[in-house]
Amino acid sequence: VVNTLGSGVLENPALLPLLPALSRALLDEDLILGSVQTYWGGDPDQLSHIGSRMRSLVLRSTTSRRTVVGHDLTDVAAEELWKRILAEPWKWTGQEVPEFSLAPVGSSIDGGSGSQLSVAPAQVGMRLFTVAQRGGYTPMRGGLGQVVLTAPVTEPLITVASKDVWVKSVERVTPADSAPHTPPATVEELPQYAASNVDVVSSPRVLGDLFWFGRYSERAEDMTRLLIAARERNQDYRSMPWLEGSESLPILLEAVTKVSRTWPGFLDEKNRGDASVEMRSLMLSTGRLGSLAQSVDRMQQAARAVRDQLSNDTWAVLNRIDTALEELAESPVHNGAQLASSQSSVLRGLLALAGLASESMVRDAGWYLMDAGKRIERGLQLTALLSATLSHALTPSTEQAVIDSVLSAAESSVIYRRRNSGRARPAAVAQLLLFDEGNPRALVYQLDRLRDDLGSLPDASGTSRPEQLVEQMRVRLRRVDPGDLESVDANGRRVELLELVDGIHDSLEELSRVVLATHMSLPGGTQPLWGSANIRTANGVR
Repeated sequence: VVNTLGSGVLENPALLPLLPALSRALLDEDLILGSVQTYWGGDPDQLSHIGSRMRSLVLRSTTSRRTVVGHDLTDVAAEELWKRILAEPWKWTGQEVPEFSLAPVGSSIDGGSGSQLSVAPAQVGMRLFTVAQRGGYTPMRGGLGQVVLTAPVTEPLITVASKDVWVKSVERVTPADSAPHTPPATVEELPQYAASNVDVVSSPRVLGDLFWFGRYSERAEDMTRLLIAARERNQDYRSMPWLEGSESLPILLEAVTKVSRTWPGFLDEKNRGDASVEMRSLMLSTGRLGSLAQSVDRMQQAARAVRDQLSNDTWAVLNRIDTALEELAESPVHNGAQLASSQSSVLRGLLALAGLASESMVRDAGWYLMDAGKRIERGLQLTALLSATLSHALTPSTEQAVIDSVLSAAESSVIYRRRNSGRARPAAVAQLLLFDEGNPRALVYQLDRLRDDLGSLPDASGTSRPEQLVEQMRVRLRRVDPGDLESVDANGRRVELLELVDGIHDSLEELSRVVLATHMSLPGGTQPLWGSANIRTANGVR
């Protein structure tokens, strides 16, 4: 963007009469280059001048691009226009007719034997441009040529045909002439880079978009896994509710709503009765906060904002995700096979995206904040899932089915079966998903990675507020015995488990807000083009 968004307001014709006085008031000097004499209808004296000389002026609207040539108006058209001007005089200006140069202009005329070229004199103007540089303004060669054409109709308008004007050089220019030849630098002349794994810090906007790209990509992946687990349980029990473990279905469906915060969702019994409709909504409704479609849409917005930071293969992967969702949208509502196929395709795309981010991006400040966003989101999703599913003691068969789905949604089923035989126990699940430092899906693993990511940033001190929050969560986990998390109170609630996962969840949300305020805050006095930075990331949610 060469000109700042909104700078077009400076071309409003109502400003032209004010420029001489503004120049004297602000710069204490007269304008070097005057404008066409203009009269604004909002000033009573100038409105009177417009009325007395209406037929000799060019009348221009201040609220649109409408332009009327006064001398080409019929008496009736002039009277009607003057009535409109008097009704809202501030919407109009009158300008003296500028003195254009005449030049031969070619036009095509349709005749009986086909189109013919006609050459006739026409008024021609040229719009010139300058580029602001540190030392002042540099005029650009050439400009925009404009041919002014008028035609006497009921209410004539000026028609402007525009063409780029190029200034040819006297001598032929070759590519080699465009830049002087510079001999290759010697090894001693090459720039020396600091031996640091962190490159130059990106702008707050870039850091913020990368942070949210990490969060939304992880949120979309976790949501897809949870929807797949819920759909599979729904297929198992919807037509055979007498099977053991069928009571796990409403728990898992409600967990989808609680984790995604897409109320009322499956908390409404009607939606549980026809789960495929609600799942399609969660897959496809872009305007529904917390849905998979919304996360994918926000992830793509963030990706487009930092496209120069991402691998070229990223766009092919994002396109495949879009295709999978479009195929689902075009299928019948109760097409369960297409729902399963689209969920699998979206998950494969998101896994490919995670692989590209892990294997194709340079480890700089932007990457560390992107990974921090991913780790925060994975921790939030995991703690919300455990709170929604393991908060109460259940019958053995129901608890087994719930735990199997939780392990599937957390991508930890295989390792759990390798390490544990027999009935699934909440303590064993907690050991794997909360405390196992070698499990990439475990909460402690996310905190360890967060510590590394934040410690790799240029301003890391080991005692910053984000680093302190992470260390406090790590200490809290180390003080817990997994076996204690199975204990229940008189109402069957696992109080210690809830206090732990809900407390960590709240701390992760606070960490997100602190990271945003610390690393993505804008310099004082800067107003971003997208609006208030506080609104954009209010409460750490976007």
